[in-house]
Amino acid sequence: MGMDIDRLKKSRKAAPGGRPRLRNLPRNWLHQGVTYMDRGEAVFRVALETLEILLLAGLLLVWRGKFVDVGVPLAIAAVAAHTFNWVTNGNFWALILFAFPMLRNRGDAVTCSYLNAMAERLRRRRSISALALFGSVARGEWHERSDVDVRLLRFGGFGCWLGANLLLVGERFRAFLSRQPIDVYLGDDADFFEKMRKDEPPIFLIKRDPRLERRYTEHREGRLGALRRTQG
Repeated sequence: MGMDIDRLKKSRKAAPGGRPRLRNLPRNWLHQGVTYMDRGEAVFRVALETLEILLLAGLLLVWRGKFVDVGVPLAIAAVAAHTFNWVTNGNFWALILFAFPMLRNRGDAVTCSYLNAMAERLRRRRSISALALFGSVARGEWHERSDVDVRLLRFGGFGCWLGANLLLVGERFRAFLSRQPIDVYLGDDADFFEKMRKDEPPIFLIKRDPRLERRYTEHREGRLGALRRTQG
């Protein structure tokens, strides 16, 4: 599964010096990674967008009460809410980085600082049980056109489900404002990590789940000092 995801990423990434991969944008706008999400995150995402659509459609009806068919404001609201979530509650800059070959990430020092600050914020929250880095960072192949694969885990219970998903929305919005290309998802339990490649020993910036101790006997843990880089 992990190898398939990695190959899919590479197939959608614009080659250095090549043409932009603009066809990635509408495809990603449509699905926004929902099929990859764990159940808890997917349910929250659908519920959040449904609420946004209903609120926006209601505002449109109040503002312009001349709509003959309620389907018109609902359609406008659906497109607007879906687009808003795509930009602010998705992995927007990672997508843009992959689509345009002339773009680069923010560099080793800035990315390390960002990830450490993210871990420090989430470490203060009781709902998050783990923050792990996978992908090119874990393989030691991170370079100037790489994003960072961040996976979060949460503790069980409704409160942690709600709190962790709200934190995820906040972190994605922060990444959007910071122009930080990270690919971040929230898992319900440690089985979510099985989607990642087997040759990517995770780098844990947060690890408070005892199940992870038994599952990952070989891993790195602690504050991130540098991202190992190759040319690319």
